[in-house]
Amino acid sequence: MSTQIWLSYWWPESHATWWSSPAVKRFWDELPADAGMWREILTAIANRVQNACTAELKNGMNGVGEMEPFGDKIGYWGCVRHRIPNVSLGDKLASSLDEMPPRVPETTTIRPGRTTVIDRTTAVF
Repeated sequence: MSTQIWLSYWWPESHATWWSSPAVKRFWDELPADAGMWREILTAIANRVQNACTAELKNGMNGVGEMEPFGDKIGYWGCVRHRIPNVSLGDKLASSLDEMPPRVPETTTIRPGRTTVIDRTTAVF
C-alpha cells in the first residue's frame, strides 16, 4: 500500500470550474465507501501567507502573486513573520476557534463512509 499526496495552488475561478466538471464530480461520487481518499480545500488569505524564493519561478505559491524583493528581511530568526503583511512577532495569528477541539482517538480500522466538515476556516474534508 502506498500513499500519494498532491498539493495544488489554484485561482478560485479556475478551481471552481475544474471542481464542478463532470469528470471530477463523477470521480468523487463513484468512490466506494472504503476508498481511503481524503481531500482538503483551504483558502488562504493573501496577507497571512508568504513564500521565500530567490528565483523568478512561477510554481506553487510563487505563481499566485507578484514577486517582491526581500530587502533586509532575510537571514535571521523571525524573518519569515516579518515578510507576512499585517503581522508582527507578537501577533499569534489568532484562530476563529475559542479552543482546540479534542483529538479523535487513533485507530487501525477503516471508518467507511464520508464526512464533510465546513466551518469559518473554509476547510472541507
